[in-house]
Amino acid sequence: MLSASVHRLCWAARRQCQRAPPRPADRILVLSAASQSRWASTKSETATATPKRRRKKTDTLPQPSVNLPAPEKWAESFNVKLSTKPLSGRISVSNPETADKLANAFVPEGSKDKVIVEAYPGPGQLTRSLLKLPRERIKKIVLMEPIPGFLEWLKPLEELDDRISVMAVDPWIWSSYDELQEAGHLADVPILDWNAGVHPTLHFIQHLPSIVLGEQLLNQYIRTIPDQHWLYKYGRIPLDMVISARMLQRLTATTQDTNQRGKLGVFREATSVVTTPVPPSELDPYDEHFYPVRKASTSNASKALEDRKAGNPHLALRIMALDEPLIKPKTLETWDYVTRKLFISKATPVSKSIQTLAPGANAILKYLTDPDLPAEQQLDVSKRPQELTVHEWALIVNAFDKWPFRPKHLGIDVDLITTGKIARK
Repeated sequence: MLSASVHRLCWAARRQCQRAPPRPADRILVLSAASQSRWASTKSETATATPKRRRKKTDTLPQPSVNLPAPEKWAESFNVKLSTKPLSGRISVSNPETADKLANAFVPEGSKDKVIVEAYPGPGQLTRSLLKLPRERIKKIVLMEPIPGFLEWLKPLEELDDRISVMAVDPWIWSSYDELQEAGHLADVPILDWNAGVHPTLHFIQHLPSIVLGEQLLNQYIRTIPDQHWLYKYGRIPLDMVISARMLQRLTATTQDTNQRGKLGVFREATSVVTTPVPPSELDPYDEHFYPVRKASTSNASKALEDRKAGNPHLALRIMALDEPLIKPKTLETWDYVTRKLFISKATPVSKSIQTLAPGANAILKYLTDPDLPAEQQLDVSKRPQELTVHEWALIVNAFDKWPFRPKHLGIDVDLITTGKIARK
């Protein structure tokens, strides 16, 4: 048997072998002088090096320039999120050939010295196509765009071409048009008599948002026609728009399309005519011409809500104000009141719904059904409001105006009537 002292020595040796390896500080003690120097130098550089930061998505975006990325790269090229409000209805022409086609349709051969106000141009594919047109067609383009991620792709155009001016303003905010004029962008635009024909130079172009915001804008543009406010103070200017097919239905619904017929369609028909400068089939399917491309819906939203989202059919539309609108100057208040009240009961015959205008309003019927009136001034009061033609609406409005007991205060926006500016509510 081994002695106790030998056992103790073996136990001590095993303990020594099981110890952890020496720390770096311990190793330094056994390194050569040169090795110690190199190690210390490396340690110092490591300590003072700038720590790596996580790469953000914006670090990989292409640098904004005069040339836009290929349309299929747009989703990953712009620092813009269009899937959430209030940007969820914003769309832009993305296909360069489509943009060229629209530019030539909006500003055709024969145009000269156009002053174009372009609202919501997005990154500016259509703007670039407009600049490619013969220079004599366009004198100036003023861009109104509020989104920084798009503005940075518009600014290079301003530096490239002296005809471009970029305003970081929102066309939905009515004061933006005051800023447009105060900045002198329209200083050389002549103010023409309403009956002088279509304005030869001033021209408004817009990608109209497909959500409620866009419909509000469209409604307000049309409402400024009778009293010649907004840009209509310069004369009968053309409005060219890229608009959703759903909104066009509401804008042009006839008396046969009672589900879509409403105030917007009546006011449009009473003030303007619409045409399609480019055949709608040439802008279909949506994904081949516009951005953003539509994503498959996973929600249980109603069809009406889904139809307002980007990705539904869009087309080109021109709105031209009539030289003699049925809504005469200073009568917008009455038209608004009468149509608003009667459309509340749009499925009820006028003979019954007329009483919603005011207590005792049944007396108005005598102005509409008197057999001594010429046939064109009589109304079939068995019709429902949604079945009335725009001329029949005019008969009701005129009869309401003749009624001595009509309400004095009709609840229309006072700012619009007195100043031409529309207050947001």
